Amino acid sequence: MLQMGAYAMALEHTVGIIPDILMIFVATRERSQVFAVQGGTIEKYKQKWLEAVQKYYSEILPGLEAEPVSMTAD
Repeated sequence: MLQMGAYAMALEHTVGIIPDILMIFVATRERSQVFAVQGGTIEKYKQKWLEAVQKYYSEILPGLEAEPVSMTAD
């Protein structure tokens, strides 16, 4: 659902579409399922996505050591 929140924000930012409902379709040989979220639930997961991104930038990223990247062919 976090990914759905991120997709909703991407739609709003890139093309100005604010989705009323988001759906995930899962199909296997045994069965098919549909998960739908709307309204306040979309807003909840958009907020949870923003919190996850903030945590990444404030807690995880600073602890990673970046390795230098060579721009020449070896």
